[in-house]
Amino acid sequence: MQTNDNFQAILITGMACFNWAIFSLVGLILARHMPAADYGRYGVVVALITMLATLATLGLEKLVLRGLPHYTESEKWEEARGLLLFAVIFAIISSVIVAIGSFLIHYYSDFKDLRQANAMNLLIVFLPIIVLFSYLLEVASAKGNYLGSTLIYRVVLPLLMLSGVGMLGSFDSQVNLYQALLCYGGAWLLALGPIAWQARGILPPSQRYGKRVYYPRLWLKRSLSFLSFGLLNTLLNSSGLLVLGYIHSDATETGYYAAVAQLTNIVVVLGTATNRFYLPELSRIMDRNDPAALARLFHSRHLIVLGVSAIYLLVVLSAGQPILRLFGSGYEQAWIPWLLLSVALCINIRYAIHAAYLQNEHHDLEVLLILIAGVVLNFALLIPLTLKFGIIGAASSTSIALVAVSLGFKVLYHRLPKSG
Repeated sequence: MQTNDNFQAILITGMACFNWAIFSLVGLILARHMPAADYGRYGVVVALITMLATLATLGLEKLVLRGLPHYTESEKWEEARGLLLFAVIFAIISSVIVAIGSFLIHYYSDFKDLRQANAMNLLIVFLPIIVLFSYLLEVASAKGNYLGSTLIYRVVLPLLMLSGVGMLGSFDSQVNLYQALLCYGGAWLLALGPIAWQARGILPPSQRYGKRVYYPRLWLKRSLSFLSFGLLNTLLNSSGLLVLGYIHSDATETGYYAAVAQLTNIVVVLGTATNRFYLPELSRIMDRNDPAALARLFHSRHLIVLGVSAIYLLVVLSAGQPILRLFGSGYEQAWIPWLLLSVALCINIRYAIHAAYLQNEHHDLEVLLILIAGVVLNFALLIPLTLKFGIIGAASSTSIALVAVSLGFKVLYHRLPKSG
C-alpha cells in the first residue's frame, strides 16, 4: 500500500512539475510577444483572479473533499446530498457576488492604469467558471478519481492554455493583452467539461435523489477555516505582484517581476512534492507517539530539501540572468528579486513540515495567527519599500515575511513538548 502511495506521489509530483514547465513556457511566449508592461498587467490580473477565486470558494471545495467521504462511508446519504448541493450553490453565488464587486470597483474607481482595470474586468467574467472547476476538482478527488482529476488540472488545463497562446504567437508577432486573457479564461472553460465528467456519479445511483439535510452553520464554520489558510498563503505569495500592479508606477518593472513570480513557483511545487511523501509517514509516527522516528523523519526531509534547494539556488546564481533574458530584453533586471525570493522560499519549504506537524497536533489557531502576522508584516513593509525601491523592495518585503513565518513555525514547534 505504501509503495502504491509513493508511486502516486511521484506521478502527481511529475504532473505538478509539468504544469509549472508549461505555464512557464506560456509566460515565456507571452513575454516575448508582448510589451513588458502588458505582460506585467497579465501577471497581476491572473494573480488577482487566483486570489478572488480562493476567496469566492469560501473553502467549501476543501470541505467537500474532507467531509463527503465521511458521509458516504458512514452512509449518511441525506447529509451527503445536502453538502454537495449546498457547496456548489453557495460557491457559485459567492463567485458571482465577488465578480460583480470586482467589476464595479475596477469600473468606477479612478485607477491610474486604465488598461489593467479593463483587463481585470474582462477576466472577472470567468471567475464563476474557475470556482465551479475548483469545486468539481475536489468532488472528483473525493470520489477517488484523484489521478484523473489531477491530470486534467495539472496537464490538460495548461496544454489548452499553451495551444491558444501558441496559435496567437504563430499568427502574429505581437500578442494583445486581452487575447492572452481570453486564452487563459477559455482554457478554464474548455477544461470544465472533462472535470465534470470525472466528478460524475459521486453518489451511488440509488442515493442520488431524495431528502437532503443541511448544516449550514457547521459547514461554513469548517469551510472558513480552510479559506483562511488558503487566502493567507495566497496573499503572502502574491501580494508583491499585486502591489506592484496597483501602486507602483512602472508597469514594465511589474512585467519583470511577473516573470520571476512564475519561475519561483517551482520551489513551491518541489516543497509540496516532498510533503506528499513525508506527511502520510508523519501522521503514522504521530499516531505511534515516537519522538525518535519523528526526529529521523525531519532530518531526512531536511537533507532532501537542502539538496534540492542548493541545486536550485546554484542555477539561479550561475544562470539566472541568461534565463531571464529568454523572456526578453530588460528582464535580467529582476535577477536580484529572483534570488531574494528563491532564498526565502527555500527557507519556507524547509519549515513547511513544522506547520503540518502543528496542525496535526490541533494548533490550527497558532498557525493561523503566525500567517496573519506574516501577511501584516508583509504589507507593512511592502508598500513603502515598493514605492522607494520598486521590484527589489517588493521582493525584499515578501522575502522577510516568508522567513518570519517560517521561523515562527520553527519556534512554536520547538516550544511544544514531545512526549515519548
